[in-house]
Amino acid sequence: MQEIKNIDNETYRELPAISASDIKLVLENPMLYKNKWSKPKTDSMTLGSVIHCLVIEPDKFDTYYKVVDSSLKKKDIEKLQDMQSQDSKQTLIKEDIFNEAKQVSDAILKSNIGNLFKGGFGEASYVKECYGVKCKVRPDYFLPDKKIIIDLKTTKFGGANPNVFQKTITNFKYYIQAAFYLDVLQADKLFFVAVETESPYMIGLFELDYVALDLGRDKIKKAIDIIKNIDAYTNIYLNDKNERLHSVSLPAYAFYEN
Repeated sequence: MQEIKNIDNETYRELPAISASDIKLVLENPMLYKNKWSKPKTDSMTLGSVIHCLVIEPDKFDTYYKVVDSSLKKKDIEKLQDMQSQDSKQTLIKEDIFNEAKQVSDAILKSNIGNLFKGGFGEASYVKECYGVKCKVRPDYFLPDKKIIIDLKTTKFGGANPNVFQKTITNFKYYIQAAFYLDVLQADKLFFVAVETESPYMIGLFELDYVALDLGRDKIKKAIDIIKNIDAYTNIYLNDKNERLHSVSLPAYAFYEN
């Protein structure tokens, strides 16, 4: 297994290997994967990235971010961003976003769960042959001696509740990510730390059972098969290579609405 430290996310994404995000994307629509589609960045994603940095790589905050006045409009920030030197990796963030991220990160680090982010490596990248193809992972935090992976997830108010986070795991296919990371890193455990971004910043700690992980592995195998035959997918409008007609019914709840 190749370990690569001190590279940013952009460099990691360019590594010629399959990631967990690739697996989920190809299952959603092979054409999205084939055309290297990436999700547009939102304010909530920016907040999550800043929280990750403050918790996992606080010493690199000034390398990746620069705080600007909250009164600046989006277009003004974009102009300032464009004026930065090409060598700069700093993303400009408003002061109110930084303050919010700081409160959330402080809540994590001051709790007992903050101890999970000690004694390991944060945001290191790994490349390894797995499932018959070259794979890459970039765990939030990895404790190689204990074979434990920590994955930090930010969520809205109430999102750290076990019943709610169970749905989040399903909807965002975190069970695929967990199985992929465990297999590539040959780790024994993966813990999700879910933290709410609204006061009082509740935190939940979760581990998937073997049934969920087995389903994740089945999905991974399906995605790898699609990737190996990706040239068979040519229609940008249809979700499967057979271009068949899909019969669509209404969901169950539609029959019970007033």
